[in-house]
Amino acid sequence: MKDFENSGNFDEKNETKNSNNNNLNESNELSEVDEELLAKELQEMMSETIPLTEEQEEEMAFEIEEMLSNIPVIEENKLKPIEEKPEQILETVTSKPVETPVKKKRKSIFSRRNNDLNREAENGPHVKTIAGKVVSVSGKVDIGSSAQKHIKDAYIPDNVREEQLELSVKNRKKINRYGYRLFLYILPFVLLVIAFSYFPLHGWAYAFFDYKPALGISKSEFVGLKWFKMLFGNKVQLQQMGQVLINTFAMSTIGIITSILPMLFAVFLNEIKSDKFKNVIQTLTALPNFISWVMVYSVAFALFSDSGMLNTLLQNAGIITTPIKFLDSDKHTYLWMTMWSIWKGLGWGAIMYLAAITSIDPEQYEAAKVEGGTRFQIMRYITIPFLMPTFLILLMMAIANFLNNGMEQYYVFQNSFNKEHIQVLDLYVYNIGMTGGGSLSLASAISMLKSIISVVLLTLVNVVSKASRGESII
Repeated sequence: MKDFENSGNFDEKNETKNSNNNNLNESNELSEVDEELLAKELQEMMSETIPLTEEQEEEMAFEIEEMLSNIPVIEENKLKPIEEKPEQILETVTSKPVETPVKKKRKSIFSRRNNDLNREAENGPHVKTIAGKVVSVSGKVDIGSSAQKHIKDAYIPDNVREEQLELSVKNRKKINRYGYRLFLYILPFVLLVIAFSYFPLHGWAYAFFDYKPALGISKSEFVGLKWFKMLFGNKVQLQQMGQVLINTFAMSTIGIITSILPMLFAVFLNEIKSDKFKNVIQTLTALPNFISWVMVYSVAFALFSDSGMLNTLLQNAGIITTPIKFLDSDKHTYLWMTMWSIWKGLGWGAIMYLAAITSIDPEQYEAAKVEGGTRFQIMRYITIPFLMPTFLILLMMAIANFLNNGMEQYYVFQNSFNKEHIQVLDLYVYNIGMTGGGSLSLASAISMLKSIISVVLLTLVNVVSKASRGESII
């Protein structure tokens, strides 16, 4: 191995190689013998396997850099495409002195090369050669990136390169195993979604048949778009659909307006200082969510029927003489349904906001208190703004489900007195397909149209979300 500690030898080599480079610039051509000798010498320097000290590595790297630093310049008006031969590019090279880098200790050859490339890019395009071959043209053109990669890889020992490759393979296998485990976690839920959301879609086929349960769909008559035409051609059917859509839009609009109540409830609940009292309130308000609508109607009937507790108390007190019809009346149907819905879902809807509040940085609250902020100011300027992104996402999802009011609540509360205003689209589909002499095919057609409209609404909401927030919800 060459003695890299002898600086005198380096100076002699540098002078020799600088003179060779000057001769190359003057002639613009190298003989094949000189080209092979220079390439072989550079290859020997880069393929040394004997361990070097840090100083020796830096000296060797600096020597290679000096060989690459004598860079001739191409005139801009004569710069030719990369596809041309390197000899044709070198013919247009004009000599331009380049400042010789000061010989001093630096961190690495790669940082020095980046600095040189940045300086060369400012001065104009330059051609770099190794053994008479074009390696790269900095500035406006860049060629030979693979050659630069080989120079960089030459300083990585083979054993280190093998260890890096083995480590990358192990990491890739570990990531694959972790992803496979996560997929197994969500697989049961995916199967449930397929079983109860996608598999029933085959029932849309009933919308194109005059389906008779006794005959089955295979023996039922195919009628094409008959039921779809009936929805828009029959005046009575059209009037019923109009009233049903009004009820649906009214209930959904009121639900969207009142969707801010869970967030406000969570904000005020978070301000309770006593943890025990806070937990009691949160539990009592979340429990109704786990009560079925049948049980809710049982409670409502016990309280508000003609013989219920409230009417009995009012009659015994002499305030009224005849019972007030709370349930079997068509007055204020929208208001009553909204109140029951809020009572059942307020505490449950606040849980998500309470979880979001816990992720707010406590230092923001402390800084606000130091600045003299009151509790209402802290809620207004810290808590509520932080919860707004969550609220907007839930609001957009509610808009996308504008036609999906559900059926259970309205089904248990409906009667002959309030049927006109309580019948939403989902309940209307059920009444047509499953009660009396209804038509399952017509109900399937209405349900199919509702699903298509819901998908369109979801797409529009997603576009609005992406345009306003920069993020899509699906």
